[in-house]
Amino acid sequence: MVRFAVIVNPASHSGQARAALDSVVALAARDGAEVFLTERPRHATEIARSLADKGYERVIAVGGDGTINEVANGLAFTSTALAVVPAGTGNDWVRTVGIPRAVDEAWAIAVGGQVVTTDLAEVDGHGFCLNVLGAGFDAEVARRISEARGVMARLGPTPRYVASVLGAFAGYQRSKVSVKLDERSDISIPDVLLVAVGIAKYYGSGMKVLPDAVIDDGLLDVVWGSGISTLELPGILSRVYTGTHTSHKKVATARCRKVRLVADSPTPFHIDGDVRGMLPILVTVREKALKIVVP
Repeated sequence: MVRFAVIVNPASHSGQARAALDSVVALAARDGAEVFLTERPRHATEIARSLADKGYERVIAVGGDGTINEVANGLAFTSTALAVVPAGTGNDWVRTVGIPRAVDEAWAIAVGGQVVTTDLAEVDGHGFCLNVLGAGFDAEVARRISEARGVMARLGPTPRYVASVLGAFAGYQRSKVSVKLDERSDISIPDVLLVAVGIAKYYGSGMKVLPDAVIDDGLLDVVWGSGISTLELPGILSRVYTGTHTSHKKVATARCRKVRLVADSPTPFHIDGDVRGMLPILVTVREKALKIVVP
């Protein structure tokens, strides 16, 4: 018998995970899984690490990308596999690995899917990134989404993200950012809008920001945009949803094993949608660092 447990963040997507909780509890009871509810930030990491220490073979995270990140941080470099039932705002990591959003379909994969390994991006001093981290404008957008209230909070994920982008763009103060890829010379980028680094393809509720990313190739994918005007933003934004933005003349890409980002003015960064602080940061790929359950 496979021993598995469930970690639910009832606050995900303003309670979407709580709405799914009855279904999850019924499925867990049927299949003999224990259910744990998170009570505070980073609690999912503590629970996941404890379950790994106790020898559980699978831990099912029920929530959004933030909850999945916390569970991944607790299971990294252990023999316990991460499985996911998406119930968050963006549900972006599951897009890359092909996990459906319907609770019953995702549950069937969580308990019966195959186990493979994925790389992680280690952010010095801030743990691991499972999906995509970003510095600059997208971190400001992530902050606005997390603090959304009233009408904004009631919008669907994609409209909320687009509204946050448009609201943040006009007043955003851009930085000059130095990007160092592996041991290559620093790349000095003026007027940076954002820099994204990641293991998987999607963020921002379906934006295919790193279209060529492969979760187990031992490399970080990096993309940045600079000198983008207000008039150019909508066109580039629409191309990000299809992954065709990388051919735009004001967008650049790279692949590496390590990247250091330094800014000349206060520039926020997020990890899997959770704003963590300000640049500088050092990001290093950790190969095959986490077991995951996929279709």
